[in-house]
Amino acid sequence: MNWCARYAGLIAVMAVTLIGFPITRDVTIPKGTFGPEPIVLSAAQVKHGEVLAGIGLVALVAALVTLYLNQRLVLRISDAALGAFSKKLAEKVHGMIEHFAEGLHIFRRGADLAKSVLWSLATWGCFVLCACTFMQAFGITWFWYTPFVLQTLLAVFLIAPIMPGMVGQFHIPIVLAIVATSPQTTPSDAKAVAIVAHLLNLIPIIVSGLICLYMENLGLTELGRDIRHAEDDEAAGAKTSSNGE
Repeated sequence: MNWCARYAGLIAVMAVTLIGFPITRDVTIPKGTFGPEPIVLSAAQVKHGEVLAGIGLVALVAALVTLYLNQRLVLRISDAALGAFSKKLAEKVHGMIEHFAEGLHIFRRGADLAKSVLWSLATWGCFVLCACTFMQAFGITWFWYTPFVLQTLLAVFLIAPIMPGMVGQFHIPIVLAIVATSPQTTPSDAKAVAIVAHLLNLIPIIVSGLICLYMENLGLTELGRDIRHAEDDEAAGAKTSSNGE
């Protein structure tokens, strides 16, 4: 499944979050959650954040549609805008957009698009159900929109460069979503949910990775050596390209 269909479910989850999360009061993150002092976000601040996120979501969909209808126009705009600052950057983004647009070919076949989008919706639906299960297991009182807020924040945090083992990067959005939408939940309970959810997500990744290593007859030592060689080759190639310029 290409990126177009893969993120259809995420876009749906984000849309539900923006529409369903009610902003009727200030959001207070209790003291001891992320520091010795409580963090208070006014209802106006949260509302403004939702509006900006909504505009960004609409802009993203509009950009995808424009890219599908007129890829050359998007490339010309990108080249002109970025080329004024850096020709090298413009060329890099040009290649990224072309690669990015390759996923749009799925829209040419309605049946394939429908199957991929439904699969994406089902996948993200499973993520939402998993969040519900974790919170229910810890006896947390949550609202119907809480798992959608949780998945949206988690997706946003994971866009950033991956921290080793996603420590903190995985936990913060879960804790933030729970304490922000369910004020009666203690920070310790929210952190317990985040830790258990992280561990349960890591187990299948580690197991599948070890199985793949076994099937490829590779060990962790050989894998590390191959990664270092690949990094050295990439660095050498970048240095040669830089000298050529």
